[in-house]
Amino acid sequence: HFSTPITKRWSFGIGVNTPFGLNTRYDNGSVARYVATTSKIMTMDITPGLAFKFNDQLSLGGGLDVM
Repeated sequence: HFSTPITKRWSFGIGVNTPFGLNTRYDNGSVARYVATTSKIMTMDITPGLAFKFNDQLSLGGGLDVM
């Protein structure tokens, strides 16, 4: 995750992570080996965001999740 001020009131941030991953490998004696021998799923989540500072007590921010 990274965040930096753009101006006195605006800030930009971005986060990059992997929310989940799956890796399955079946044994030679498994019945499932006829369906699939190896499966793998990986995602990467990129989250850009903007924040606005109204005053010293209130800031509001939002962003998008892009996978």
